[in-house]
Amino acid sequence: MFKIEEGKINMNKSKFISVIAIFLLVSIFGISKNLFGQTPKKKVEQTSQSYSDKLKGHFILKGATCAGLEFTAKDDVVNFYADLECGYPAKFRIHWLDKDTFVLKDIDRINEDCPPRVYIYRVVSYVNGNLKLEELWTGWGEYKKEVDTYIKKKR
Repeated sequence: MFKIEEGKINMNKSKFISVIAIFLLVSIFGISKNLFGQTPKKKVEQTSQSYSDKLKGHFILKGATCAGLEFTAKDDVVNFYADLECGYPAKFRIHWLDKDTFVLKDIDRINEDCPPRVYIYRVVSYVNGNLKLEELWTGWGEYKKEVDTYIKKKR
């Protein structure tokens, strides 16, 4: 199978190809587990009901004046408020991917040459008017994983 002569390992060509193939398969399997999220996940608050049924109203980002999200009575629209433009929210269409993950996509086309803005959020928890969201980063480069807290605005 293998011969060691003068510090060199000699083996026939078919065995060499087999060893390389096995090495590549093991490497690809390991990489794919990391790329496609097959690593164990932290257990998050379990709910039997979807957050899409629970999230209604205006939620202000903790520490902000008016920045936040307003889940409107029209189930598929979310108003996105920035502190600089409190009276002029951007309108987004919401699509729930599962019971606690949703996508927001721009409704209004701002620039004909650019695709719509898209944000993906996972609801970490919603207790007593406190909504915790984790943005799942879809942009270029690295992004520090954070959980933002939004407080339901009283009427």
